[in-house]
Amino acid sequence: MPLGTTIHNIEITLGKGGQLARATGAVAKLIAKEGKSATLKLPSWEVRLISKNCSATVGQVGNVGVNQKNLGRAGSKHWLGKCPVIESEVNGLKPFTQKKVNGLNNRLDFRNSLS
Repeated sequence: MPLGTTIHNIEITLGKGGQLARATGAVAKLIAKEGKSATLKLPSWEVRLISKNCSATVGQVGNVGVNQKNLGRAGSKHWLGKCPVIESEVNGLKPFTQKKVNGLNNRLDFRNSLS
């Protein structure tokens, strides 16, 4: 491969399969070749030495604009598998320990006062 070639899905060790530059739009650049090794500039700007025998795919990973897509509403995101997060569970509390704020029940749940 000539110097300056853009590649992705790069093996770190021979026969292990592609491990580097696999995300959408990711690309690494071949900077130099010395002896049995090649120098790559990765998407994280890390410069790494890899064996010339390791395989890689020429070009850039597709589906670049996946994050710029406007879904329009919350339901569209839910259809993709991104479910809403319950705020009390994020804070490490169970829903029945939260104080009710909707005006219907302004006290802690009775289950807490039984013990």
